[in-house]
Amino acid sequence: MSRRARSGRSSSAASGKSLELRLARAGQVALRGIEPLVPVQCAVCREPGESVCRPCRRLLHRSCSRPRRVETGAAQLGGLPVVAAGSYEFELAVCLMAFKDGGRSDLLPVLAPILARAVRAGLGEDSADQVLVPIPTSARALRRRWSDPVGELLARAGREGLLPAGARIEPWLAHRSRTAGAALHLGPSPWTGSQKTRDAAGRARAEDPFVLQRPGRRLRSPVPVSAVLVDDVLTTGSTLRRAARRLEAGGIEVRGAVVLGAVGAPSAQTARSARESPEAGG
Repeated sequence: MSRRARSGRSSSAASGKSLELRLARAGQVALRGIEPLVPVQCAVCREPGESVCRPCRRLLHRSCSRPRRVETGAAQLGGLPVVAAGSYEFELAVCLMAFKDGGRSDLLPVLAPILARAVRAGLGEDSADQVLVPIPTSARALRRRWSDPVGELLARAGREGLLPAGARIEPWLAHRSRTAGAALHLGPSPWTGSQKTRDAAGRARAEDPFVLQRPGRRLRSPVPVSAVLVDDVLTTGSTLRRAARRLEAGGIEVRGAVVLGAVGAPSAQTARSARESPEAGG
């Protein structure tokens, strides 16, 4: 391929990605403009008046009061340590789903501090020069939601000064569906090539959905030796494992991950009861 052709394709891809991000931001602005016209109600119990009413907020904070390790419940993590703010159920699950898929951006200030608490627990005392890498949203999810939930939660926590001192956010990962014009069908047509070739390409994207955004060009200082992944929900662990593998292939050690909720994780009350049980000590 000639240099001019490669340059043209790179420019088209960059333009497509830029357009996609501008459309997503425009959608966010439109949603924020509509929100004041709609009566606010509790995302959990539908009581009018607040984004999350006081009783539901107390239950939410109680369920997320003790961030905990949850990797034992995710079979595909491959040993990666994971800290969750809480179990993905009840108030936390309802609020997160409303924030992600229900257009409830008013829940951002409710959920960001909860995620920040889990980040502080995950990093511990050694937070200097630690990089928080959010799991990126796919092009399809970005078009559906008009937002990047994990990135927005982390950014809010950073602006509010809730993250540990010395830790910083770096979007080192990108979703393959949002690169090279994939979301807008720029470049080669999806209808070209054999069915076998297209199927193989689809399987490859599913197995390795992330690309590294060359962090060395984004930082003034040398790339730190380690990073911590941040996501919203832990289920099987396959997403975090693939993201960690991509970073490690670029020479970045992944210390672990932090999530808001973990499916199947014990609740704070269950974990507390287990520790206090007479049988707990054997």
